[in-house]
Amino acid sequence: QGKTVFSLIAAKELSKDKKVLLVDLSNSEKDSSYYLNVKDMVIYDVVDLIKDTCSLEQAVINIEKEGFNFDFLPAPRMKNKYRQLDLGHLKKIFMESNGIYDYIVIDGTTVADDIKTASYEIIDLVVMLTYNKIENIK
Repeated sequence: QGKTVFSLIAAKELSKDKKVLLVDLSNSEKDSSYYLNVKDMVIYDVVDLIKDTCSLEQAVINIEKEGFNFDFLPAPRMKNKYRQLDLGHLKKIFMESNGIYDYIVIDGTTVADDIKTASYEIIDLVVMLTYNKIENIK
């Protein structure tokens, strides 16, 4: 959950003066929608977006509190939907949100390899948190 909390803090801080999309690809029980207290508001999720069930505008939940405002694309509530995600879908999220957001914050280490190989014509900079083990910095 440390990566999720960091992603939430990053989205909050960046959104103070930039347009931010937080994409939740975490498959843990305490995902971003849990911490944002919006689980009951989720109608569409990231898989629905990539499967063209809904538009980006329909899928995002606006998180607005005092001092910050960002859009949130929730993870699937049904964990078996994660198997439907792949690199092409990740590129689709980047393409659909390109030009709308200054920053896209992604919570989810399961897509780390996909982000590394995603189209660099779309992505200017990637900051990626992985597992919090000392071996990761050696």
